[in-house]
Amino acid sequence: MHPNGAPSVVEVAGLPASDLASLESVQGSATWQDAAWQAILSVAVGPGQPAVIGRYSVVDGSLRFTPQFPLDPGRTYAVRFDPSRLPASSGRSDAWRTQVLTTDVAMPSGATPVSTQVRRVSPTGDVWPANLLRVYVEFSSPMSTRGGAEHIHILDEQGKEVVEPFLPLDYDFWNSDRTRFTAFLDPGRQKSGLVPRNELGPSLEPGRRYTLAVDASWHDTYGQPLKEAFRREFRTVAPDLTPIDMATWKVRLPKAGTTEPVQVEFGESLDRQLLLRSLAIRVPSGQIFPGHAHAEQDERGWSFEPEDPWPAGRYELVALSILEDLAGNQIGRPFEVDTFTKVEDPEPTTASRPIVIR
Repeated sequence: MHPNGAPSVVEVAGLPASDLASLESVQGSATWQDAAWQAILSVAVGPGQPAVIGRYSVVDGSLRFTPQFPLDPGRTYAVRFDPSRLPASSGRSDAWRTQVLTTDVAMPSGATPVSTQVRRVSPTGDVWPANLLRVYVEFSSPMSTRGGAEHIHILDEQGKEVVEPFLPLDYDFWNSDRTRFTAFLDPGRQKSGLVPRNELGPSLEPGRRYTLAVDASWHDTYGQPLKEAFRREFRTVAPDLTPIDMATWKVRLPKAGTTEPVQVEFGESLDRQLLLRSLAIRVPSGQIFPGHAHAEQDERGWSFEPEDPWPAGRYELVALSILEDLAGNQIGRPFEVDTFTKVEDPEPTTASRPIVIR
């Protein structure tokens, strides 16, 4: 964003009315896709680099490109405009249409005061299994499109950095508004018997104290560093090798006719983000009962508040198969015999447990 609050855009002005009309006619067309727009106007982080993703439109007599994520202040972008690729250029011999125009643009750095900070790290508890699989870092404002894995560290009791505990990947693991980053501990070092573990040892050892450190040099979407560095101490316990068992969960049920919550205690901490996506209350017809879910007690519990009072009757507490504990164990399936997969499961299955509200 600019200081005045307007979105950062790149515009080409002065185009003939016939070209603007042609561009307007193909807006939203299924046959006129991103590659066609990028052939006309592209914005990239450098010459020869992939084009920045965004939306093209004709606004106020100009061809406008609005990036999907705000341009990074202080970074220079390469802009390329090829008028020969305009829809109205076919068969035209105008000399100006043969000239590809290039320029560099940049947002000024320091446009906003430093204010972004780490809002939460999960697991939120201070006791983690030694075979922890994921750490989520949540921010108070959107972060830069640049990678972030190099800004997260794990330090031992002496302040020495643990060598390469995380997978060296960061481009796929942001949420949609870039306020939550997922850092994966290397599963090759978390599972027993694999080469990385045999060569480097486990990333975390049980019975130790560690500090998760987030550098202040991590930039937000305005190109500013974080307001302050973040530190979070935790201790490790034995690796968790046991699958999730819904039958062991303690469920507290509300009375019919009230809007009191259903409360569930797991007996262990579960993965916060998967928990919020994976549990629901289902009615006999198969529909999900409307309401609001919350993670509780360092992700050791879950509560569900209905939008309307509970009718008396039978329900199901239903869980998607993507639900995992902190070590990646799923319902009825331990992580040790599984393979590493991305969080997104295209066709998750379900498990359920019947409940009755009276």
